[in-house]
Amino acid sequence: MHDLKGKTAVITGAASGIGLALAQRAAREGMRLVLADIDAARLAEAAKTLPVAADALVTRRVDVSREEDIAALADAAFVRFGGVHLLCNNAGVGLTRLSWELTTADWEWILGVNLWSVVHAIRHFVPRPERPGGGGHPRSPPPRPRPRGHPPRGAGRREPHREHRLRRRPAVHPRDGRLQRQQARRRHAV
Repeated sequence: MHDLKGKTAVITGAASGIGLALAQRAAREGMRLVLADIDAARLAEAAKTLPVAADALVTRRVDVSREEDIAALADAAFVRFGGVHLLCNNAGVGLTRLSWELTTADWEWILGVNLWSVVHAIRHFVPRPERPGGGGHPRSPPPRPRPRGHPPRGAGRREPHREHRLRRRPAVHPRDGRLQRQQARRRHAV
């Protein structure tokens, strides 16, 4: 896609950081913007700084971990602009504690934002037909060919080697990662 002028970009996590930078670049390219963030006040402030006409901008408070919020975002984008040409599912979260120190609620929050938001976006943005003259839809790269005789890898397929890695791999704290690895090796060696 070389000419972005008049095309539509949907950007989550658009109130700050990379999401805001993506929105600024898309606005400079002349794109119509659908911006989403969980912090509505910060998103409104960020939107005021963008060089885009009011009729080419939609902002919405969205909790990307909630499927109904992603569905409503997709509806707003397709109803207002007829199609989505660029989907930047940018919202993401993380915690710096060790993995075994995280609570179930922490894991649910992280997976909701970082994993389920992607699943919800795929389900609600990709299969939509474009409105005539409205443009396209987000595309994913084609799947890699698999060797003959290998079963397809899908959402339900277990991958024991990855599960093993998750169980055995020590968590690494960003500040003292080397120390954490050494301590974990000593524990596993005993």
